[in-house]
Amino acid sequence: MLSPLDQTEELQRQAEMDFDAFHMITLEFRIERVLLAKDDLDVLVNWQGVWKKDANDTGTRQRGHARLQWVGTQSILLRSAQGDLPFGMKTKLMLAEPSSPLR
Repeated sequence: MLSPLDQTEELQRQAEMDFDAFHMITLEFRIERVLLAKDDLDVLVNWQGVWKKDANDTGTRQRGHARLQWVGTQSILLRSAQGDLPFGMKTKLMLAEPSSPLR
C-alpha cells in the first residue's frame, strides 16, 4: 500500500508500465538492514531481476540497492522509495537504447 504522494504515485505508474511492457518479471529482494524509529520503518534492500519481453526473450538482467521508507502502526504504508529501484525498467531501457542517427 502506498501513501498518496507524488513520488509513490509515480512509482506505481512505473510499475504498471513494466507489467504492461514485459511478459515476465522475476525479482529477488534481500533485506540488508531494517531501521525502526517510532512509527517510521526504513528498509534497505539489495535486488536483482530479469525482465523478458516475450517467452523467447533471454531477458534483461539488472541489480541495484534501494531504501524503502514505511510509516504507520495499524496500516503500514510506503511513504517513499530512494535509490536504484527495480520499477520503471521500461523507461530505463528506452533511455539506454541508442538513438537512431539523424539524416
